[in-house]
Amino acid sequence: MTSLPSKRKRQSTKVVNFNVGGQHFTISRSLLEMHPETMLAKSASEQWQDDPEAEIFIERDGELFRHVLSYLRDGRVKLPLTLTKEGFLSELEYYGLDNICEENVDDSLIKEVQTAQGFSNGKEKMEIMIDTLKRERYCVEFAQICIEYWLSDDSKERKKTFIIKEDDDKTYLAADAVYENDYTHKTYDKCNEYLKKVGLFLQDIKYIEDYFIVEVILYDPAMAEKKILVSGAGTDAVNGIYNYAGTCGSATQFKKRGVWEHSDFFFTLHLSLNHWYLAIKDELFYESSATRTCNKGELPFNKTWEPIGKGISPPPTVTLKVDSFSNSKADPIISQVP
Repeated sequence: MTSLPSKRKRQSTKVVNFNVGGQHFTISRSLLEMHPETMLAKSASEQWQDDPEAEIFIERDGELFRHVLSYLRDGRVKLPLTLTKEGFLSELEYYGLDNICEENVDDSLIKEVQTAQGFSNGKEKMEIMIDTLKRERYCVEFAQICIEYWLSDDSKERKKTFIIKEDDDKTYLAADAVYENDYTHKTYDKCNEYLKKVGLFLQDIKYIEDYFIVEVILYDPAMAEKKILVSGAGTDAVNGIYNYAGTCGSATQFKKRGVWEHSDFFFTLHLSLNHWYLAIKDELFYESSATRTCNKGELPFNKTWEPIGKGISPPPTVTLKVDSFSNSKADPIISQVP
């Protein structure tokens, strides 16, 4: 008779309390259920935890555990200067995580510091760190700007466009830093790390004379986890992995960074009217007929491609790749493609 109230109590408990090295954490059971293979989920299960409200003690570093939680929640993490990638991966293995994707563990900060340590001049080290922190600050500021502009527009559109003029000093400076540093430091991606947390996605920044045109869209996780692999093209510059880059009109588009004729460009894989194109700006390389005209549900794989413009035979093979951190059991978007 005494076990029945305890069972009801366990079922109604929505959070689990952990004490990791003296630091206290409250974690939702729904997050633990997303990672049933971990030591955390197992220790909070009915098999191991008699009292669902009791605190579970773990003899590990509490500061490290904060970053483990970030990884569990978001599938990726940006490491601080005090934590090496090797040490963090070891910590993930201790907690029993399966299918760890090392690419989603960002240790760029410590790498830049290590690069700076190669200089004998202490001033040079400090200058490199200042540049790194400035870029981080501008990415945070620009993400905030995008959110504020989105909230100021009461329309229900899935894509919103706004203009940043040169006379708006602080806003213009942040946009310019993100725009100018994207190829070498992937500032678009860093901005999107913040924007995706509130359901938004920075699709593009365009510079025209003395102002920027910024496009922000609603974040679509089902599409964002998809990557397109282009391989075997005679024009080697187009080959590589293309990441989701929002929509053009109503059609999905993908981008990758690359070099063409000694200049840095974004290569795009996009749908226009009734054709898919591999291109940079107005320069076309390959095309393929689309099944639907500007349909967001269509993806550009399993199609016949032909050279066009600067494209050289043989044409590319285009296939779909999906990040290992996809939790979806079904893929309704792919199922729409004949």
